[in-house]
Amino acid sequence: RIHRFDTLQDALLDVRNRNSDVAVGDLPAFADMIRKGYPELEIVPGGPFVEENLGIVARSDARDLLAAINI
Repeated sequence: RIHRFDTLQDALLDVRNRNSDVAVGDLPAFADMIRKGYPELEIVPGGPFVEENLGIVARSDARDLLAAINI
């Protein structure tokens, strides 16, 4: 299921609260937001959107999900 959010912060909060598994958005913005207030989230390295400069964010404890995305 895909959720749409008005802000990146809303998307990160949804992942933090376990209502979404991942969030996809602007990589530099995600990196800054995670550094400032979401230490339990991490940016998934690589991924299918590298050329678009997008990042995928998931909870650090979601190892199976992180492994599946890190192809």
